[in-house]
Amino acid sequence: MTAMNTPRHRTRRPWATLASILTVAAQLTVSAQTLPTPTSPARVKELVALLQSKKLEAFAVKDAGEAGRFVAVYLVPNVQLMLISAGYERPTDVEYRIFQKDFTNAYAELNSSVLAKDKVFFQDALCDGLFPKSTNGAEDIVTIGTAKRVFNGDYNDPKKKPDPKKLSLEDYVKAYSEADAKYTSLVTMLLDELKKS
Repeated sequence: MTAMNTPRHRTRRPWATLASILTVAAQLTVSAQTLPTPTSPARVKELVALLQSKKLEAFAVKDAGEAGRFVAVYLVPNVQLMLISAGYERPTDVEYRIFQKDFTNAYAELNSSVLAKDKVFFQDALCDGLFPKSTNGAEDIVTIGTAKRVFNGDYNDPKKKPDPKKLSLEDYVKAYSEADAKYTSLVTMLLDELKKS
């Protein structure tokens, strides 16, 4: 009886091993597809290179899509790229800064003045685009109004008990995708204007 069982057991083992390998591969594929691929890195790389070639640490433009709104960026090379999009109660103040090419103070006013409103602030660690999780120990941060979102890959694991302080995977991916698309759009706006100047 043992002799009869042995071949059966041996014939099943390769199939069981193959099934096990396929299951692991499927899990790895799902986990690799969990977080979306960033759209911003190529545009950010181009913007940083152009700022440095023009020896600028800051740049600012009028938002082409909304009157009274501006976009400004401040670069700390290899450390952080900070981008602010905000409305301004006295738009001529910022327009004058831009006209004078006083981009650093245009950025400062949009970032910290009480006249700035509806702010969206991006902190791009390492100046390499917005990523959905930490890269090289650095985390990208987006602040909309007073709500801060840190993209460090820390969301609720669907297989574990939910933590009320964390987003679900679906909400995390949605928040990241929207932030990355917005960041790409604003960086492109700056880039297009910088190429003209």
